[in-house]
Amino acid sequence: MVDSRALNRGERPPRRLFRSMGVAASLAQSREVKACGAEYIVDQVPRLLMPEKMDGDYASQRELIAQSRIPVKGRIISSAPTFA
Repeated sequence: MVDSRALNRGERPPRRLFRSMGVAASLAQSREVKACGAEYIVDQVPRLLMPEKMDGDYASQRELIAQSRIPVKGRIISSAPTFA
């Protein structure tokens, strides 16, 4: 947020550190995340897009994404290598 009076005096607004702020959380927490000020939510791809499931199983998840009041992004979680 920028003080409009400072702009009227010709002062330069402070530069933002980030363009936007998101939170890595479950889609089910989207309302709480938005209420806390996040601009988007990042959920795990396997949980969000359900690539191993049939299209019919994904229908309810697609509806949750469509009803989200905050943009939803996916992230891929790779497991760390296991050493014997």
